[in-house]
Amino acid sequence: MLNSVRQLQATATVSNPIDIFFSVSSTLSNPATGQIITNVVDCSTVSFRSPATAVPNTRVQLCDVAGFCVANTSPDVFQFLLDQINATAPVTEDDDCSKNQPCICPSCAEGIGQELMCAASFGLQVNIFIRGLVTNPTTPLPNYVLAVRDCLVFLGNAPINPTEICVFSLCAITGFTVPPQTIPAPTI
Repeated sequence: MLNSVRQLQATATVSNPIDIFFSVSSTLSNPATGQIITNVVDCSTVSFRSPATAVPNTRVQLCDVAGFCVANTSPDVFQFLLDQINATAPVTEDDDCSKNQPCICPSCAEGIGQELMCAASFGLQVNIFIRGLVTNPTTPLPNYVLAVRDCLVFLGNAPINPTEICVFSLCAITGFTVPPQTIPAPTI
């Protein structure tokens, strides 16, 4: 997924920055906001930079990337994610990374994915907990589950027509809560 985003960012005529979240505590800002992915190396590391920086100035282990968020102000990446959410085929990559490193989630991550899909089927808001991330109540993560596919959860700030989408590895999700809310009435 990150390599596909990198390819879109490299060929786009406008800047398409994303916010990258990490599943470990470090001296890096979490999230690293407004980043351009410059390289995904052998499915082991990812390099990124701010749009104002000419060369990549940060590299992290791929396994420490929990996920990323993008707003509709990054049109190419945003549309790519909408297409992934609405697709019926598995998420695919154009490189050998996914072929060499198949998605193998532990059963607990698979279970949390099934529970998140259940919440999505009722249109419920959820509060997601990401390993290594202390959530800020004033800037919460998007909290509607839009899709769960290939060990990834796609979250939006609205169940229909979101303006922000986040993609996280199910393996980075430590849990979630369903806050008190009124379940929307079914439409007939």
